[in-house]
Amino acid sequence: MDARTDRSIGSAFVLVFVYTGVTVLRAGCAELTLRMTPRDELPDTHGPSFAAGPSSSVVNRPGSRASARRIARALLLFNACIGLTVLTGCGVLWRSTPDPDVPGWLFAAMLLPLLAGAAPTVAAALGDRKR
Repeated sequence: MDARTDRSIGSAFVLVFVYTGVTVLRAGCAELTLRMTPRDELPDTHGPSFAAGPSSSVVNRPGSRASARRIARALLLFNACIGLTVLTGCGVLWRSTPDPDVPGWLFAAMLLPLLAGAAPTVAAALGDRKR
């Protein structure tokens, strides 16, 4: 098998189609994060609680509107970094040279944008938990 095989539209653009779906999903998550009522705006209920800790609907909410904006921005930044990874993959997939070898630096070039995008997302979520 060589690097020059027949390609269909689906096989040539599979990364683009996957990234389109990821972008729609991430944009939807960012929008829902902004629409969610933060913990600091929820009414205080001082009734008897039968659970050992806070309910799951309170735990999974942003702490404030500012925190929701930080998390939504981090999600969209992470999506842009995923796009850089997909762009690198498309560069290899769409190359015109008949060389079947993939360069060794490609793994690092695809992994670095993912790590760079994950760091602010994790920091925004952990920062919200501390407050």
